[in-house]
Amino acid sequence: MEYQNPSRTQCLNSDIISTLPLNIIEYILTLMPLRDALRTSVLSKKWRYTWERMPKLAFTDNLAEGQFGFLGEAVAKRLKVTKAISHVLTRHYGPTILEINFSVDQFRIFSDLDKIIRCLSRQNIVKEIIFVIKDGCYNLPFNFFSLQGLERIHLQNCGFEPPLTFYGFSRLRSISFMNVEVSAEMLQEFLSKCSLLDEVILNGYQEAVDFASGRNKFTFVDLLKCVPLIKTLDISKYYMKYLTAGGMPDKLRTSLAHLKHLHLDVRFIEQFEISSALCLIRSSPVLEKIIFMMCYSKELPAQQTSSNFFDPEGHPDLKLDHLETLEMKMFSNFPHEMEFVKVIMAKSPMLKKVRIELNDDVSVNEELKMLKDMLLLPFPRASPSAKLIFVRPGMNKDCHRIRVEYQNPTKTQCLNSDIISTLPQNIIEDILTLMPLRDALRTSVLSKKWRYAWRNMPTLVFSNKLVRLPSDHCCKLLKKYKLVNAIFHVLLLHNGPTILEFNCLFDNLCLDSEFAQIISYLAKGNKLEDLIFMNVEVSAQTLQQFLSRCPLINYICLFGRQNGLEFVAEGNQFTFVDLLQCVPLIETLDISKYYMQMCDNEKLAAQQTPTNFLDPEDYPDMNLDHLETLKIDHFSDLPFEMEFVKLIMAKSPVLKKARIKLSDNVSVDEEVKMLREMLLFSFPRASPSAKLIIYRP
Repeated sequence: MEYQNPSRTQCLNSDIISTLPLNIIEYILTLMPLRDALRTSVLSKKWRYTWERMPKLAFTDNLAEGQFGFLGEAVAKRLKVTKAISHVLTRHYGPTILEINFSVDQFRIFSDLDKIIRCLSRQNIVKEIIFVIKDGCYNLPFNFFSLQGLERIHLQNCGFEPPLTFYGFSRLRSISFMNVEVSAEMLQEFLSKCSLLDEVILNGYQEAVDFASGRNKFTFVDLLKCVPLIKTLDISKYYMKYLTAGGMPDKLRTSLAHLKHLHLDVRFIEQFEISSALCLIRSSPVLEKIIFMMCYSKELPAQQTSSNFFDPEGHPDLKLDHLETLEMKMFSNFPHEMEFVKVIMAKSPMLKKVRIELNDDVSVNEELKMLKDMLLLPFPRASPSAKLIFVRPGMNKDCHRIRVEYQNPTKTQCLNSDIISTLPQNIIEDILTLMPLRDALRTSVLSKKWRYAWRNMPTLVFSNKLVRLPSDHCCKLLKKYKLVNAIFHVLLLHNGPTILEFNCLFDNLCLDSEFAQIISYLAKGNKLEDLIFMNVEVSAQTLQQFLSRCPLINYICLFGRQNGLEFVAEGNQFTFVDLLQCVPLIETLDISKYYMQMCDNEKLAAQQTPTNFLDPEDYPDMNLDHLETLKIDHFSDLPFEMEFVKLIMAKSPVLKKARIKLSDNVSVDEEVKMLREMLLFSFPRASPSAKLIIYRP
């Protein structure tokens, strides 16, 4: 005997679909095409004719699916559709939602649509009607206006003309017109008779839409008087053209106390449309969402608008205390577009997101320029947490050298006199500064006045030119020995420089062990103001000692490939932030990324440091009150680089310029991503006039 699992047998014998609640069955039927919903009667007794109580009926093109002969195809399709509609209407108890979605040229069923509306008007229980007519225009019959239970209307490619006896829809809350043929006078009269309307959508993408055929002009002011309870307003560009004719006042007499969602197609080159949009925004105290579609016409010339038209200070009465979202679509960075965004962000304390969708015509280079212009100077953001999102549809130290011009009276006098001994002392020092240090030391033999004049040189540049030996590998130690001796010789005799530059181009040349002794010599005079390291390998601890003994330093240039300084301290390790705290008078900081420990990607990945580890609030004692210029070379947007820039800008009240030179390895897409992330959230800038400039080599 074969064993049967009781539970499995019970599962196979039970009629699961018949056990579903009736409301679930009706919901399932609503999600199915009407053609398939009618066929569910064969499933079980409980499903038989359940479709007759479906809350929604959707008559669409798929009612006529099947094989037809070529000659009688159009006639056969129309007959099948007509038969299906008649069958449904005679058996159905009456829907609350009716959807008509037909291609008129294919079926020619205007008379059948009239029958549907006539049948529904007798029952008067329909709450929502959706008419989507393709390839033609369907003029609504008078019976349509007797459906007094309507709450929502969506019409596409229809003719709309209420009869004289029409007194409005007493329950209507939402209308959506897409390419609806209606005059301005007729629309105004219709809206005024529907007092509960809270959603108005007027869209049209055909020039043939004759909205201005009425005798009277119909403007935004007139429209808004008809809908005092409006919550959602969506107006496309062709309706905007007529509704904004003549412009609008700065603010409506009666505020739009319920308007929360505003969606407009705006041409920012058209003065009336700009002023109308601002009027609507200014008159909506509870506005939560703004969506603007940028529209431009080649036929319309750009109109002149004052340069400070969108100055935040020029709109003191603009308050958007409830605005959470701003979306700008087809954004082309034309005049006033970005200024409008800045005004909205400056007036919206509850703003959460600003989404800017770029036009396809905007190239990557144009986007880069736009993003850099936005980063150049800070702009006010009332909401510190507002995200600014952009999407697509789809080092060398500046050399200020003194040019010395000396004109001799006569050639004979020039030949017979000791001209170099007659030069002023400051000129001699300038000449020595322009010479390599190795040659400057030799000028002591020129004359008594030049003897040891180099001891007062303001600038000392120690480079590989101090020693001249073959580039043989075995000479590396000798090179280092001669270089160190030369440095000590100069420092022992020098009275103390104000500018010190190390530019050592020897491979793997480390001066760390000798640097401690160099520090002791420099600390005696305590005059050093400028420090330049070019390809010098020095430990962080030694650099800390060096800087802490030179409090007058106001210029630091660190350039070249070396181990670098950590951002995150391990134990008592010296960090880059500690470096800045050693130089309170720093005015210019010029650094290569290699001095910021950015070249070890594996180590950075292993640290997994949070992105906000350089939070300005964590450094209350850090004050860069004199820093005016920040320069970073070989910037790669690796972890922590941009956080370091933000920290500097948050602690520098007199900062004028931050110049960031990107690495050659940064692609254009990576640059765009970096700029977008910087603009995503606002970050503090202690100096409101500080320029942030990002450029390529």
